[in-house]
Amino acid sequence: MENSPETRWVLWFARYTGQESNETREAIAKSPPDILLTNFMMLELLLTRQEPLDRQVIKNCEGLEFLVLDELHTYRGRQGADVAMLVRRLRERLTTGGVLQCIGTSATMASEGSTQGRNRVVAEVASRLFAADVRPDNVITETLRRATEPTLSAERIRSQLAAAVQNGVAPNINDEGLRQSPLAIWVETVLGVTRESETEPKLVRATPCTLKVASERLAADAGVDEPTAKAGLQNLLAVASKSERDRLGDGSVRPFFAFKLHQFYPEQGAPLRRLRRLARGL
Repeated sequence: MENSPETRWVLWFARYTGQESNETREAIAKSPPDILLTNFMMLELLLTRQEPLDRQVIKNCEGLEFLVLDELHTYRGRQGADVAMLVRRLRERLTTGGVLQCIGTSATMASEGSTQGRNRVVAEVASRLFAADVRPDNVITETLRRATEPTLSAERIRSQLAAAVQNGVAPNINDEGLRQSPLAIWVETVLGVTRESETEPKLVRATPCTLKVASERLAADAGVDEPTAKAGLQNLLAVASKSERDRLGDGSVRPFFAFKLHQFYPEQGAPLRRLRRLARGL
């Protein structure tokens, strides 16, 4: 029967790790899911243990078509070698006569050089890990889109920046107001995203910086003192991190800026350092 436009595919997934109960594992063995979520340690056990339950689960995976490894950048050194061998054993055990499509996902595989150079590095790592020919054009990178008005830059709104910093951002501002806000435009285009190069228009994430460094840069560009710049920056980040619905009680449920706060706790009681990275990644 041909698929009609109304046809809906339902995929069942289940998790099989050391945290699941015996009852859950038995249910997975009896009724195998379309997608099995596990980790490399449990996968190793499934391939080597001879208990009936484990043997049935791995038998259900025969004819495996897709293998997805998340956090690909963590597989390095001895652990990377172990996982690479595990992938080879898995392919040999479960895909006799078939083709296993390997997919790796990561947010931080390579950060230096051009897009082509980074893709080449990622492809080389994936090829070694998966024992497959992964070409640079098989690497899919993120695409960033401006949250603020794309025709306006930090340079174009510089004359309005001092007033915007001093007046602050209203807590009940809507998304369109933030989209046109000189301070939000400065934050996104200076702290959040940047062009890959002068000749490459593609947006990439800007290098993270501390709140102090960001305040100093804002003070210099706006022509205000650093405490005023810091207060204005904190105000903008607090408001823009909320969704329009949180600010107004209605509207978009997504934060205007999806910024991240990374915390580092060095040894021997060194002061906490905070790095803020702002970017709208779609």
